Amino acid sequence: MPQMAPMMWVILFTFTLLVFCLIFSKLYFLNYSKLNLIESEDMTNQSLSSLASTNWKW
Repeated sequence: MPQMAPMMWVILFTFTLLVFCLIFSKLYFLNYSKLNLIESEDMTNQSLSSLASTNWKW
């Protein structure tokens, strides 16, 4: 068991860091989308339409 302890701590640390980053990014983007809802929707629609047009040209 002592041999596995460092690896367990590394896995635990990376997992908690990942969860923290996910929660932080989710909250940040939620607030950002609330502020710029219309602009972001327009941007996504434009990018999707341009992507579709470029993909289906040929």
